[in-house]
Amino acid sequence: MQLANYHTHTIFSDGKSNPKDYIESAIEKGLTAFGFSDHAPVLFDTSYCMPMEKLNNYLIEIDRLKFDFADRIEIYKGLEVDYIPGEVSILEDYIQSSMLDYTIGAVHFVDYWSDGKPWVIEGAEDVFQKGINEIFEGDIEAVLTRYFGLIREMVQTACPTIVAHLDRIKKQNKGEKYYSEKSSWYKKAVEQTLEMIAESKAILEINTKGVYKGVTDDFYPSTWVLKMAYEMNIPIHLASDCHHPSLITGGFDNAMKKIKKLGFKDIQLLKNGIWQPFEIERKIHFSV
Repeated sequence: MQLANYHTHTIFSDGKSNPKDYIESAIEKGLTAFGFSDHAPVLFDTSYCMPMEKLNNYLIEIDRLKFDFADRIEIYKGLEVDYIPGEVSILEDYIQSSMLDYTIGAVHFVDYWSDGKPWVIEGAEDVFQKGINEIFEGDIEAVLTRYFGLIREMVQTACPTIVAHLDRIKKQNKGEKYYSEKSSWYKKAVEQTLEMIAESKAILEINTKGVYKGVTDDFYPSTWVLKMAYEMNIPIHLASDCHHPSLITGGFDNAMKKIKKLGFKDIQLLKNGIWQPFEIERKIHFSV
């Protein structure tokens, strides 16, 4: 099992517990490294992003934990940053000045409602259906084309350390209700996005949350997408995207079996402040 996790959420954004609880759980589970990546503030109200007024306290708290637990576990300070063209990216001053160890880039919003508010594509299904109809005139291909186009734009113009849950939008597509991943247009959009990630050298996250929460039948991204990523030599790592300390390593065992079966030989981990490849078959130890 990968003995590290860098995609986590605490009470500073939409998580369920305070940061110290996550560290204690990580140590109990035998992890040797842990990263915090609460949702970074955006300049409009959301139900899950960290309010701007909490950002400084978040940064201070993670630095305090780094010091307090320095002899027991490597702790890293990150943020999951939304990409919304012209509004939010890792290039914002408040992100750049946060002295982060890494960033996770994600697309959760796709274009706007008629009142100018961003459309979040991960909410209730009725809101998802309404967005398809009202913003994209019922054209699901246009929705997905735009979604993957935004990921490519993020990677090209404001590239994060890690690209989060590449095909997360599929959580709305159980039973292929809206589209088929076998569609030529869908495969093309995914392939073009992977090519951009490969060129950027960003790390592709294998996000286990959909599976261990019972929302999806496969990880983000799907197995066939991971196979393409392997063929393109894209660096990867596992992430549980946990919102509770008990789920820090949720789905890791099954995900590790899958990537080994696909042929991946190593994963990217932060060690001594540097992202580097570690052989999957070798037990990973960190000096603390």
